Amino acid sequence: MAYIETRTQLIEFITDHAPGTAIRRACFEGVVQVLGGFSRIPGEHSSPQGWIVSVTSVHEKTWLVAVVEGHFDIYIVRVIKDIPWAHYVGQLGRNSIYDGDNPEQALRAKENANGNK
Repeated sequence: MAYIETRTQLIEFITDHAPGTAIRRACFEGVVQVLGGFSRIPGEHSSPQGWIVSVTSVHEKTWLVAVVEGHFDIYIVRVIKDIPWAHYVGQLGRNSIYDGDNPEQALRAKENANGNK
């Protein structure tokens, strides 16, 4: 299995494995924002960690796409409904896909989610 280490690899993986052609097309034609890494992303798998990416089409339809690690170190791509900001793991000044494209905004969202306004 190839490891995802960069923003480009993350977006390419979503483009290759997204559940639906509209999301795949939006990765090329729309706006993609990496929100960052999360220690827990709710869903059908038990507390997986991974990344969340916001993908917006040219028609302004937005999907929250999670890339999580499944069994046997295989990544799974799925659409989620909400961003679990309380579980964001990014940091300022590190320049990692875990930090996302806008770590300052993400850290504020995490503080708000944890009640530290």
